[in-house]
Amino acid sequence: MIYAPTYSPKHQRELLPRPTKKTNSCPLCPHPEFEAFCRRLQGRPKGSSEQFQGTLFRFVHPRYSSGMDATSGMGALKVSGRWHPQGRFPCLYTSTTPETALQEMLAANRYNRLQDHRSLPSTLVDIRAELFHLLDLTNGKLRQRLRLSNIAIQNCDWRNTNRFDRAEAITQALGRAAFDLGYEGIIAPSTTSNPNGRNVVIFPGKLLRSESIKLLTPIPNT
Repeated sequence: MIYAPTYSPKHQRELLPRPTKKTNSCPLCPHPEFEAFCRRLQGRPKGSSEQFQGTLFRFVHPRYSSGMDATSGMGALKVSGRWHPQGRFPCLYTSTTPETALQEMLAANRYNRLQDHRSLPSTLVDIRAELFHLLDLTNGKLRQRLRLSNIAIQNCDWRNTNRFDRAEAITQALGRAAFDLGYEGIIAPSTTSNPNGRNVVIFPGKLLRSESIKLLTPIPNT
């Protein structure tokens, strides 16, 4: 059974909550490389756009494992992630294998010093994706053009940068640039211990087709 979200990119944008005083009371300082990233990606330079057709995976709490909750990316409006600053746009974090998805979930909790059992219960969901305009950061030549090394991606502690410097991390600045320039998302190397892990970060509000992502095995609400 395939569940296809019925919302369109326009509808997705309409779902965005209005900014509140609490959200904007202490905004992150924009990263100085943001404008440079935009310039380097202007005109879609050769090798900057990649496609992905296949199945993606992510772990979610059971209450968010069905219907639109699993694919909307709306949770990104409440908290920041490696490739997006809080409150800017919906963002859906997925992995190309179940193993990488599990490692990503555990790594996030371990960073916050939570024991592994605190990650449970959690549900693995699979998403069929047909994406045609992705920024592929596993491409070394593209990283050279952007002047962003794989080491910089791996070592970027975006949480500390947000929390203590009250500043946008360099990876978040690149994600924001990709979003503003119309990319559907980003293919990025996993920063877990798996050197071959790949993540696909999707921008639901920038999808070229309303049915580009489909939840394959929705769990009925109980």
